[in-house]
Amino acid sequence: MAQQEITVRQASVVLASPSPVDPQTIRSDVLVRGNVVPQDWQQANQISTPVLAVTQFQNGISVQTEGNRCVFQEPVNGQLKDPYVVHGVARQYLEATKLVQYNAVGINWMLAANQVESAEWYRRHFSGSGDFSEYSPVSLQMQRNVGMMVCNLQFRFAHPSGSLEVECNFHFALSNSLTPLAALDHWRYCQNLMRNEIFPLLR
Repeated sequence: MAQQEITVRQASVVLASPSPVDPQTIRSDVLVRGNVVPQDWQQANQISTPVLAVTQFQNGISVQTEGNRCVFQEPVNGQLKDPYVVHGVARQYLEATKLVQYNAVGINWMLAANQVESAEWYRRHFSGSGDFSEYSPVSLQMQRNVGMMVCNLQFRFAHPSGSLEVECNFHFALSNSLTPLAALDHWRYCQNLMRNEIFPLLR
């Protein structure tokens, strides 16, 4: 089988706190005034409901609150990057919300592999022989503890194209010895782990 091309579709950061996030903190004017984003960033869309708030900029960067989570997303549409804009935005947001007691940080990527025979890929890697060989995969979850973080993988088999999508989530539970900024600083380590261990799994 030919080596499959792997593309990076999105990079994101999730900040979680014990209490609901105030949607007002992600309004574009508040983000600019707090030096979270540059003044020349133009707002493309803004949504605010009792359960969800989203601010999206014309460069594709978006900030979203839902319950106790604040999510920063950056479209990538290509290869791994260094650096990412979204990590800088999340860092500035953390600086602007120092009084918030965050309890977890997620450093995430969305990947896609051009697996034209994703069912065969699934069986080759996970099911072996026997009765499972007749199953058609829809999704698969995997988890691994890596030092101070937990790596969660969500595999989705998109039909009918057969392409394989993978959400890579590196979850950091915060403590007195691990601050949100320190956890965010591990993004390069997470990316190297993904490149060296997860990318080969997708081929």
